[in-house]
Amino acid sequence: MRRGYARSSTLILQLGAVDMFGRRFCVCVLPVCVRSVSALRACGGRVSVSTLRRLCWSPHSSVRLRAALVRFKRYLLRVRCTLLAAHNGLSFDDKILRGSFARVGVSLPCVLTLDTLRVCRSVWRYRVNTLRRVHFRLFGPSSLRWHTALDDSLALRSVYIRACFTVVLRDVRSFWDHERLFLSSWNREYGLSLSRGMSWCSRCNSLLSCWLRGVLDRGVDVFVSLRVHAYCLSSVWCVDSF
Repeated sequence: MRRGYARSSTLILQLGAVDMFGRRFCVCVLPVCVRSVSALRACGGRVSVSTLRRLCWSPHSSVRLRAALVRFKRYLLRVRCTLLAAHNGLSFDDKILRGSFARVGVSLPCVLTLDTLRVCRSVWRYRVNTLRRVHFRLFGPSSLRWHTALDDSLALRSVYIRACFTVVLRDVRSFWDHERLFLSSWNREYGLSLSRGMSWCSRCNSLLSCWLRGVLDRGVDVFVSLRVHAYCLSSVWCVDSF
């Protein structure tokens, strides 16, 4: 939101995140020492009144940038984050975040970045792959407040989980071969009725596909979602290229 500046020098007004377990973080940020919107614009901030209202942002209720980033760092350490996912993240969010940490002299924990824009393009190949359009195509109308940090993060989490399950359901056999140890455990825990010797067959394909679709539709088993996510990272997507 700063005209004529590199991504690494862009000002942040709000910072938000949610992890795979649903643990949330959100804070409004005072990027420069100002006490009014006009003063913020004078410092190069490109922001409208409607944007500030949507963010519920004011200079009096916001936290200075360094304090906000320290809080965010504590959140990342608390949830043991090793991967940040962001839509168009490699071109936008990653550079802004790392530039902000560098400017205030706070070290960012060692995390990689996954660009979910590239994930969506590889999975669905929609003509338009903005987060809002992809979310609408997958889930229909939503009451989310778009272009706010936390709500965008919640939407991104839903889209990313759906992308992971879509990839697995397109090639259940590869998931079976890679995750046989976990599937054997799930077979006992969830009563999946897979083959006793865990040997692949068409019946296993049908049973596992049906069960995974049920997990996706219910959206309640975060541990299965985490395993599907881990499989996609290690076997389908290379984080360095995404």
